[in-house]
Amino acid sequence: MARTFKLHWHWIDFDTEHTWATVLRKLKNAGVREHDLSRSVYAIRLKARFGIKYPKGVSPTLYVGEGRLRQRVETHRKWLREMEKTFGDLSLQLAVATPRVQNNSVAYKEVEAALIQFFLKKYGSAPFKNSDIEYQKFGHVFTASSLAEPLTPGKGTRYHWAVEPTHINSFYKVFMRTHREV
Repeated sequence: MARTFKLHWHWIDFDTEHTWATVLRKLKNAGVREHDLSRSVYAIRLKARFGIKYPKGVSPTLYVGEGRLRQRVETHRKWLREMEKTFGDLSLQLAVATPRVQNNSVAYKEVEAALIQFFLKKYGSAPFKNSDIEYQKFGHVFTASSLAEPLTPGKGTRYHWAVEPTHINSFYKVFMRTHREV
């Protein structure tokens, strides 16, 4: 019988003006150890009053990633700034987990794959800026609640608006690449 793992998520508010130093300080204040970030998994999501319209529902999640968070923050800031040209200043959240599984130094990659598969099943697509669908290699099982936490709106959250890019938007091809037929 497979062992089930629960993920512990650390949350910070995040915006496109935050430098790595600011993000790191906030993560440390949230209880994340800097040396754990090289083997972390994270989700970037809207903290706005609207969500992204996916084929099977609405989610605030924009991207799920793993490892190299410092290098990726700058990359993410660039495309998030592009979104701000349409929506104005975006209020964002960054959720970070640093999973550790005995005898598996790449557990964080397993978590990323599990998150993307969970999202694909629930919403009919990978998250907004994930252009590839990852698959688990070791078959670790994670609690549904700990997979849902960074990907779903949360209890009591209801959106009055859901947005998606149109075919003339530069994000459209990446957004549509992982959509599945509903």
